[in-house]
Amino acid sequence: MLEPSRALTHGIPTLVAETVAATGTDTSRPFSIIAPPGSPSKVNLSGTGTYDALAGNIEQSADGQTTWRTVDTFALQTTAVKVFDVYPGISYRLNFTTVTNPVTANVLATLT
Repeated sequence: MLEPSRALTHGIPTLVAETVAATGTDTSRPFSIIAPPGSPSKVNLSGTGTYDALAGNIEQSADGQTTWRTVDTFALQTTAVKVFDVYPGISYRLNFTTVTNPVTANVLATLT
């Protein structure tokens, strides 16, 4: 069953990956924005918890989460933040390719 996209709100961190312990998309929660069409908005992606590294691809789906394509990459260490563009009407998710020493690894997305 598809999980509905979580709508990001300006300035409020939203959990988009929880208890990341392995590669893949199992712990990623799809997210999107609600905004008027036009220029892209910016999202800050940041890791929380205890881990050495989280890295992977930012994927998007424009067809109701049937197909996904890679649009960017991320590499989060404990203090790293990834900024990327998002557009209304598109779902986004994280596909982890590197997960190093996770104890409690979560990822937050904040619409700026």
